[in-house]
Amino acid sequence: VIQVTEILENYTIIDESTNNRVSIDQTNIGYYNKVYIIAGSYRTKSNATRQRSKLANKGFSAEVLHETKGLYRVSVASFSDIATAANDFERIKAIDESLDYWLLVKN
Repeated sequence: VIQVTEILENYTIIDESTNNRVSIDQTNIGYYNKVYIIAGSYRTKSNATRQRSKLANKGFSAEVLHETKGLYRVSVASFSDIATAANDFERIKAIDESLDYWLLVKN
């Protein structure tokens, strides 16, 4: 768990229900049961769809998530727990280092 929290210290993590930044530590690491690596957030679905297409052309299994708090997020990967997402984050980031990736978590 310590290794995972150390990895996550360098990344922004947003709770989908509140749209606020959260910190992951030993007390809440198991709280979230769905984790997305996000490569973009857009106010219009057409912009999100355009970004999804660009990412798909780079080899990502990108998807546009449902609108939440006025934003359409483009996910490049999803996981059932935050530890797995943290362990795969660097591999995904290496595919296209020009993007500013962050995590979206929900329970």
